[in-house]
Amino acid sequence: MRLLVLAGLGIVVALRWGALVDSPPADRIALMIAVCVAGAAALEALGHLQARPAVRWALGAGVAVAVVATLLLAAGVPARMLVPGGWAELGDRVAVGIRELGDADYPYRGAEEWSRIVLLSGLAGILAIAAILAGWPRRDGAGRMRIGALAVLLGGYVAAVAIGGQGDPLWAGLGLLALVAAWLWLPRIAARRRTVAVAAVAAAGFVAVPAAAALDGDEPWVNYESWTWGTLDDVVSYDWNHRYGPLDWPRDGTTLFQVESDTPHYWRATVLDNFDGTGWHRSAEAVESMELPVEVEGKPAKQNARWSPKVTVTLGALRSSYVVAPGYVRQLTGMAYQPVGDGTTLTDGLADPGDEYVVRGYEPDPDRARLRRSRGPYVPRLARYTSLNLSDRLLASSDPLEEGSSLELTRPIRIPLRDGPTASLRPGTRELIATDGYASVYRKARSLTDGAGTPYAAVRAIERYLGRGFAYSENPPTSVIPLRSFLLEDRVGYCQHFSGAMALLLRMSGIPARVAAGFSPGTPAGGIYDVTDLDAHSWVEVYFMGIGWVPFDPTPGIAPATSQAGPGDFTAAPSRGLAPKSQPEGIGPQPTDTSAGAGARDGGGTSGRVVVLVVLGLGALGGVATAVAAARRRRRFLVLEPAAAVRAQANEMHRALPRAGQRVPPGATLLAMERRLRRSGKPRAASYVATLAAARYARGAETGPSLRERRRVGRELRRGRSVRDRLRSLATMPPGGPRAA
Repeated sequence: MRLLVLAGLGIVVALRWGALVDSPPADRIALMIAVCVAGAAALEALGHLQARPAVRWALGAGVAVAVVATLLLAAGVPARMLVPGGWAELGDRVAVGIRELGDADYPYRGAEEWSRIVLLSGLAGILAIAAILAGWPRRDGAGRMRIGALAVLLGGYVAAVAIGGQGDPLWAGLGLLALVAAWLWLPRIAARRRTVAVAAVAAAGFVAVPAAAALDGDEPWVNYESWTWGTLDDVVSYDWNHRYGPLDWPRDGTTLFQVESDTPHYWRATVLDNFDGTGWHRSAEAVESMELPVEVEGKPAKQNARWSPKVTVTLGALRSSYVVAPGYVRQLTGMAYQPVGDGTTLTDGLADPGDEYVVRGYEPDPDRARLRRSRGPYVPRLARYTSLNLSDRLLASSDPLEEGSSLELTRPIRIPLRDGPTASLRPGTRELIATDGYASVYRKARSLTDGAGTPYAAVRAIERYLGRGFAYSENPPTSVIPLRSFLLEDRVGYCQHFSGAMALLLRMSGIPARVAAGFSPGTPAGGIYDVTDLDAHSWVEVYFMGIGWVPFDPTPGIAPATSQAGPGDFTAAPSRGLAPKSQPEGIGPQPTDTSAGAGARDGGGTSGRVVVLVVLGLGALGGVATAVAAARRRRRFLVLEPAAAVRAQANEMHRALPRAGQRVPPGATLLAMERRLRRSGKPRAASYVATLAAARYARGAETGPSLRERRRVGRELRRGRSVRDRLRSLATMPPGGPRAA
């Protein structure tokens, strides 16, 4: 019966856990459940083997190792990685799988196979621990280990629900109710009482299902997501200009704003269109607007309705004079605003938390074929987006500037717009760049893009270059010429480095480009995208004739909740809703890059929701398991005869005192124990032992100390001890009552 119930619990947990991956492998999951049940049966059989305990334990350890290995093989882990020589490779692959999961949507549909293996290995671990605890060959304490097996299975179910959500919670809950009841009581209930027990469980489920359905409202009972720990003055603000120094702004998961949108987008705050030789900044001068194709090319372009999304933004902790929108702001209601020619939209006054506005943006979403067809030539008005403001003091790499040197800017250097496979240079321009600190960067740009048949091919060539051999780090080396050092020397940085370098290489290739700053899509939940300070980001926008400014994201390892970058392509548009780009070979483990600009934090913050749910669920399960075990011990103790109860209490004290730091020699009498306790300043424990001695050696059957006195003794023995000693003492004198002798 117990094995059948274990199989049922394993099936329920496996179905919920398997739903975390798209098209779960039913054959592998079925094999994992079979291995779990078979492993528990083998361990249970060892418990009845007529052999020394050490032999049974050794055989049990062998079976446990075999169960774990077989379950991991069923999850998809190659056999060569399960031996010690393959553990290093296994660790690297697991790190890749976890990194690619990031904040991915579930069921996971990404292309990274190790992400699927990691998810299935989680189920393998749950089933392995449950099988070992359920069947371990130990004759005393087997009931507690079975309670532990149940807690592990239910904890795995809670974790799967917290990560991927619940399918049919009422029916799943009803099934779990029946299986938990069977696991706890069915094997020990007499046959004549089983009908009554089944009826009682059915009645409980009959009452619970409609009650749960009635209580399951549209709004949460306790909306922890709306909790604030402070005043509305707790805000986060950003300076979006690129600095390329170590990240030092808040990244605590604080909700900055929420967006009601049908699809994910990059939420642009501002545009950095001026490169001054050290970094990208927003232009200070007024410029004419060139955000829509009709403004740039003088004629309307063929567009798609999806390119003009309409969203509702509700502000949280973000304090900014920039309007956050999907691309360029075309229409806005609910807030006073002022468009600026560089693509940024300003508010007339800083908005407050809770303010809401509706904005219609313009964010082109072409497919790859249309990007390839956009060949040019570019209109002359786009020439300012191939301009570079370089300094006559940025010398060649052999004569670097010292840290803190001032830069005197020369006139802008304008790279001619690309027209065909290469971009020509005006007389003198090549020589001016050649005497500048960016000469080597210019040569790299032309080597990457000369010969590319279309602007899109040139963009892809630069993406591929940045995707090989560059590593993500939030504490990169500092340099006087940061992007030159990043591209040709250090090859380490975060999103400011990657986006700034890509825009620079594009401009040197004659392709209009700029840097956009704002936020990645955020975490979706029912059409609402929750954007936090972890989603601050920087990317690139490239102009395509007949289309407009198209976003590209060159940062390796970027994995926002709904990243628009798909496998093999950082372009947002052609891969809407796909998984993030796989990590290039040779790049070490990287966290999700959500950096953008220097931020300033005054307060606020929220906890990770999944972590909170899992911890609360496991804590509740642990509390239930402890309460059930304590109730069983108390019930068994209270039905003992007085002499047997006193004997159980005395045996417990013999075990408890050494673990509580009391040096009592083996075989010590109760009188010796009492004297030792009085000298040690433990009066309650001494009186408890004296009462035990009086009851044990009395002429008639007398009752020993009560369970209430026992609890007081336990607290006294644990007082002042280390955490480790307290846990050992608690295991020796567990809640409820002493174990029967």
